[in-house]
Amino acid sequence: MKIMSTKEMMKLIVDEEDWNLLRAGITFK
Repeated sequence: MKIMSTKEMMKLIVDEEDWNLLRAGITFK
């Protein structure tokens, strides 16, 4: 079983759109 990075796990938890918004929010913070 492959160990996933935090980023990969986050992508599974949130929708692609939500992930993009979250990433944008972190970028512009």
